[in-house]
Order: sequence, then structure tokens, then C-alpha cells
Amino acid sequence: MSGAQGEIYQRIDRLTSISRGFQGAIVLAAAVEVDLFDLLSRGALTPEKAAGTLGLDARALGITMHALAGLQLLEKED
Repeated sequence: MSGAQGEIYQRIDRLTSISRGFQGAIVLAAAVEVDLFDLLSRGALTPEKAAGTLGLDARALGITMHALAGLQLLEKED
């Protein structure tokens, strides 16, 4: 790999890192805005039950909760 290619890959890695950091912040902000952590502090809930309580779309909240688990901000229970 040439020096120019190495620079390109480093720039791509940096941009990818920045964008992923932004995504995590957005997911966290969404959870805080709808009081998801307050709700879950009272006990574990499925996305469907949490969505019903919060008046949100279950599929969208499930995606958000899955992302929060990926960020290690929530734990999944089987």
C-alpha cells in the first residue's frame, strides 16, 4: 500500500469514528428525551410494553433499545 492510500484509509477511519460517535449520542439523547431510563429503572420491560407505557411506536423503540444495548447502556434479558 502506498503512502497516499494509507492516508486515505486513515481519513476514512477517522470519519467513520466521528460518525459512529454521533450516532451513539443521538440514540442516548432520544432515550433521555422520552424518559426511557426512568421507566426502566422501575423494572425490566419489553420494547412493546415500554412503548405502550410511553405512547411510542414499539418497532422504533425496539430499535432504540437494541442500539442502547449495543452501547452497553442497557442489558438484554432472555
